[in-house]
Amino acid sequence: LAIEDQVGNFVQGKQFDALIVDANAPNGPLNDLVEWSVEEQLQRFIHSGDDRNIAQVYVAGRRVK
Repeated sequence: LAIEDQVGNFVQGKQFDALIVDANAPNGPLNDLVEWSVEEQLQRFIHSGDDRNIAQVYVAGRRVK
């Protein structure tokens, strides 16, 4: 794709899209993860999480939620 000058790390000036996930969000589907490893929590979010678990959203480096 030849976009390594635009994406791929956290160097200032590169594009940045991200979700900040709260695996233990109140009323969320994943609120039983306290004893789980970070890797297990991520897998559960990918397979069972929903919008209730998304605490913040960044698009092009700007917080939109």
